[in-house]
Amino acid sequence: MVRSRGSKAQVCYSKLRCNLHANGNLPPEAHLLLHPFTIANGGITAGLKFSVFPTSTGIDLVRKGGQRMTHVPLLDPLSSLTENFQQRGGTIWACPPCVTSRGYSHEDLLDGIVIVGASAMHAEIKEGAATLSF
Repeated sequence: MVRSRGSKAQVCYSKLRCNLHANGNLPPEAHLLLHPFTIANGGITAGLKFSVFPTSTGIDLVRKGGQRMTHVPLLDPLSSLTENFQQRGGTIWACPPCVTSRGYSHEDLLDGIVIVGASAMHAEIKEGAATLSF
C-alpha cells in the first residue's frame, strides 16, 4: 500500500520477504548470512510477517547441522537465530532446484522448512510484500 503524505509517498507494508543468497564456499563469508535472520527477527518484533528464501549455498545453512558452519562472536549463533525466527512465526522457504542440486531432501533440512518455488514469493510480492536481498 502506498500512502500519500503531502508531496511525499510513504510505502507501508506488513510483510517482508528476505532472499538469502550466497556464492561459493561458505567460510569465511558465511557470517554474512547471519544478518538476514537478525533483521528478520527484528521485523517480527516490529509486527511484520517475515519469510526467508535461501538460495544457492544459503541452503547449506538451513540443513540439519549446517548452522554449525558459522558463528560470529557478539552475535547469536545461527542455530539460535533460525530457531527463534521459526518459533515466532517466521517462515523459511527453500528453493527446490537449490535443494535437489545439492543432493538434499526435505529430511535433510531443518524442521519446518517449506520447499517451494519462487512463485510463492512472487504471489506475496504481488500482494504488496516488500523484499530484501542479501
